[in-house]
Amino acid sequence: MKKFIYLLLLSTSIGVSAETITVSGTTVTKVFAGYSHKGIFFNISASETSDPAECGAGLPHTFFVDPDFSDVNHVLSVLLYAHASSKTVDVEFYDNQCTQNHRVIRKIAVN
Repeated sequence: MKKFIYLLLLSTSIGVSAETITVSGTTVTKVFAGYSHKGIFFNISASETSDPAECGAGLPHTFFVDPDFSDVNHVLSVLLYAHASSKTVDVEFYDNQCTQNHRVIRKIAVN
């Protein structure tokens, strides 16, 4: 019985585990803010990025900052700084999450 419960817990935790993917050394080309849903969109210069969740937005370089997953104001500050200074960024996004048909970021880092 203990083995069965252990295997059940293990399989449950594996099924809900989200992985992340990172696009490194790219630049922020556009930032879209002011939506009523409080989220923001942004574009990066890397045109070929993976989309394992098949979000289907048709724009491989557009990402969504979801207020349910991120502090949108902090991310907006980082995006605007990176865009204004032409710094490269690393964008980490969830491999199983789509919102507004776009990939959802986990974090962004300025290089």
